[in-house]
Amino acid sequence: LSGKITSTFCPLNLETTYKDNLGSYGNMFDIKTYQTIELFGMDIYTDLTKEVFYEIYTKPVSFNETESKLSGWELLKAGAVKGNGVGKGTPIRDFIGGNMIIEGGKTASFYVTLNTTDLRYRNVQSDIKFIQTGDRFIHNEDLQILVGVSVGEYPLAETTTLFGRRGWSGALHYKADRPCPKPTFSPTTSNPPSIFITKQPTISPTSRPDLKTLAGTDCLQNRALLTTYDGGTGAYGSMFTVTAKEEPISITSLSFHTDYSEGNVTAIVYNKGGDFVGYENNYSAWRKISKSTLKGSGDGHGSRIEPDNFEPVLLFPHETSSFYITLTTADIRYSRDDNVILGSPVASNRFLVINAGVGLADYPFASEFFIYSPRIFNGMVHFETGTSCFPEQNVTYIFNINHPLDIGEPELLKFVANRVEEVARMLVLSDTKLQLLQLEHDMAINAASAKKRIGVCPKRNYKYLCTPVDITLSLRHGTTLSSGRLKYIWLSLYKNITRDITSFFDIHYVGYLPVETSLKVLLHSESHARKMANDTTEAFQTAAADFLQDKLIEQNIAVLEIEVTQQSVTGSNRRLQTDDGSYIHTSSLEITSSILGEYRPPPEKDFSGIIEDAIDSDMHDFEEAIRRSDEFFEIYNSIEANVIVPHNLVVAHAPSRRKRTSNSTTMTLTIILAVAITGFLLLVVGFYYYKKKSKEQEKFNDTFFQESSVLKEGKRGIASLFFPSAAHSTIIGTICDDNISAVQWTNNERRAITFKDDPRKKWDEDNFNKDYGDDEDYEIMDAHVTHASSSASNHHSPHYSDFNPNEPPYF
Repeated sequence: LSGKITSTFCPLNLETTYKDNLGSYGNMFDIKTYQTIELFGMDIYTDLTKEVFYEIYTKPVSFNETESKLSGWELLKAGAVKGNGVGKGTPIRDFIGGNMIIEGGKTASFYVTLNTTDLRYRNVQSDIKFIQTGDRFIHNEDLQILVGVSVGEYPLAETTTLFGRRGWSGALHYKADRPCPKPTFSPTTSNPPSIFITKQPTISPTSRPDLKTLAGTDCLQNRALLTTYDGGTGAYGSMFTVTAKEEPISITSLSFHTDYSEGNVTAIVYNKGGDFVGYENNYSAWRKISKSTLKGSGDGHGSRIEPDNFEPVLLFPHETSSFYITLTTADIRYSRDDNVILGSPVASNRFLVINAGVGLADYPFASEFFIYSPRIFNGMVHFETGTSCFPEQNVTYIFNINHPLDIGEPELLKFVANRVEEVARMLVLSDTKLQLLQLEHDMAINAASAKKRIGVCPKRNYKYLCTPVDITLSLRHGTTLSSGRLKYIWLSLYKNITRDITSFFDIHYVGYLPVETSLKVLLHSESHARKMANDTTEAFQTAAADFLQDKLIEQNIAVLEIEVTQQSVTGSNRRLQTDDGSYIHTSSLEITSSILGEYRPPPEKDFSGIIEDAIDSDMHDFEEAIRRSDEFFEIYNSIEANVIVPHNLVVAHAPSRRKRTSNSTTMTLTIILAVAITGFLLLVVGFYYYKKKSKEQEKFNDTFFQESSVLKEGKRGIASLFFPSAAHSTIIGTICDDNISAVQWTNNERRAITFKDDPRKKWDEDNFNKDYGDDEDYEIMDAHVTHASSSASNHHSPHYSDFNPNEPPYF
C-alpha cells in the first residue's frame, strides 16, 4: 500500500463529523475508493487540549467485527500529540513508510486508538435507526468511509469488546488524479459534498470557503430568527427567501409550523440561490438539502428539523437564497396578510432578513393554479455566525415526565430537547433582560440535549410511563459575563423553560433551584483604608467563593458566583483608645457582595443561614483565605463578616406542572370560604343563644328567690323547693350542716344552687354570683348546665349514697 503518486495530483480531504455523542479508546472502520488515491495524513478527534498518546494501524482488507488481535495490522503511525479540543481535528502526518497508495475499487481498514478513553466518535444509530456496520457513512466522488465499530479497551486483547454502528470522527487527507477545483464566490446550484449516509455517491461542487474562513474565527455562534406561529391558513408547502446582512451566515436548520400532533410528518427542504420567482414549479432549479420524519408539535408550536439532517447553506454578505419546505401531507401552516407584498421583509435581526413568500397547495411542487401569494412562512430560521471564542456554560433542568406508553424513550428525549431549545430561543427574542444579555454580553444559545437520568420516578397510572430526564441547555457568552451568573439567570427561568412541555406531558421539576444572599465584610485598619482595585476585587471574590464552596460541599449547595457590588471606606478620622491609654487612628473598608448558588431540594434549606454558619464556625480560616488572596489585605488588622438577608431566601420545593389544569387551587379557595362562612354563622348563633339564656337566667333568679320556700329536715335530709309559677319546677337537694345543695329542673335545664355560706362555694368562685337584697342567704351559681326532657317521667332526681362535702357535687 505504500508508495507515491505524482505531485501534480490535487491535495483533497474527506471529513466525517465532529458532532460526537460517544467516546472510548478507539475506532475501527473501512474505506472504499472509487479511484486511486494517495493518503498522506489523517485527523483524529479528541476533546482534550493536552497531550495524548495515539496509535494508527491499517490493513488492505476489511476488518472483522470480531477483531481481537493486532496480528495482521500494520502500524501506520504512533506517538504523542497535543489535542485540539472540542469540534476540531488533531492532525497526524508523516506515516511510517511514507504515503499510502490505495487503488481504485479497493478496500482498506484502519484502527485508530488512544491509551485513554478520550477518542470521540458518533453513534450513528441515533441518526438512522436501521443502519448497520459496513453501511456507507460519508463519501465524495473519490472514496467512501463506512460505518465501523468502537473499541472498549486498550491495548487490543482477545477479551476486548467491540461496539457496532459507530461512525469515526475525523478526516482523511489524500491526493487524487484530477485537477484541483478553482473556488468560486457566487451561488451555485450544484450539490455540495454529502454529509449524510447515502447509497450513491454525489458529484462534488465547486468549493466555497466555509463560514469559519469567511468570518476569520474558529468559533461559531448558533442563532435563530422567528417569524410567527399565528397560522391562519396552510397547505402542503411554504416557499420564501432569506437575505444575509453585513456578515456571512450559515443556515443550519428550520423549525416549521404544523397543526398535526397525533403522529409523524415527513418534511423535505429544497434550496436554490437567488430569488425563487419564476422557479416556483421548476423542480430542476432546486436541490434537496433535507428530508426527515419527525413528530409534529401541533398548532402554535415549532417543529424543528435536526441539524444533522440538514445540509448547511452558506450565505455571503447581502446574498439572497430561497427555501422551500414541504410536507407529504397538507399539514403545514402559514399566514396570510393582505398588507404584505411578496418579497417584503416579515422578520429581521442584525444578521438576517426573512421575506414574504408563497404557499403551495400540492406536493412536491405545485402548478401556478395552486400557488398562493403572498404568504408568510411560520417558523424559525436557525443559523450560525462567526464569533470570538467565548466560554460556554451548560444549564441542566431535571424532570420526571409522565408520558403515554406508546411514546418511546428516544422519541421522548428528542422531542423535549427540541421543545426546550425552541422555547429558550423564543424567550431570548421576547424578554428584554435576555436581549440585553445578548447585546451587551454576547450571550447565545448553542443547543439543547436530553438524556435519561439513572433512577425511577412515580408513574401517573397504568396507562403511563414515568421517565426521569436531564435536559441540558448549552449557552455561550462573552467574557464580560460570568458563567456562574449566566447559569443562575437561566436556572431562574426553569418555569418558563418547561411551560411549553406541559402542553404535551405531565411533568414535575425535581432539579436545581437558584439561591441568593448577600455578604458584608468589614476590614479594620490602623492606617488609612482604601478601596480594592479590579484585580484585588477578583482575588477577593475567588478566595471567598473557594472558601464557601469547600464548606458547602456536604450541604449539596454549589456557589456559582460571588460578586462585589459595593465598597465604602468608613471611620477614616476615628480615634480609638488602646489599653495603655494612647490613641490610634482607625478606618474600615466595608465590602458588600452578592452570593449566587444552586441547590437541589429536598430538604429545604436556608441558604443565608448556611452561609452565615459556614463563616462563623471558621472565621479564622475565612480571614486567612482573604489575606492570602492578595497583599492588599495586609494593612487590615481584623476582618468581620455578616450575612445580609434582604428578603426570604429559603429554598422551597418546586411546584408540579401538569398537562391538565388542576382544580386544587379552586377547591382550596372554596374550602376556605366555606369555613369562614360557617364560622361566622356559628358566631351569630352563639351570640343569640347567649343573649337568650341570659334573659332566662334573670327570669329564673327572680322566680326562685321570690316564690320558693325551703324545707329543712335536720342536718341531712331532702329539701324540696317549689316554684308556684313554673311548670314541673321541683328542686331536690341535700342538706349538709344547714347548707343546701339543690338541683332544679325548669325550662329543660338543670342548674346548681347552694347557700352563700356553703364552704364548697370555692369550687365555683369564678361563676356568676349575685346578691339579691333581702335574700342575702342565697347565691345563684351558673354552672353544670345540661339539657333534660320536658316530660315528667324524665325528671329524675340524682341520689348520692356517698356525698363528700369537700368535693364538688356532680349533677
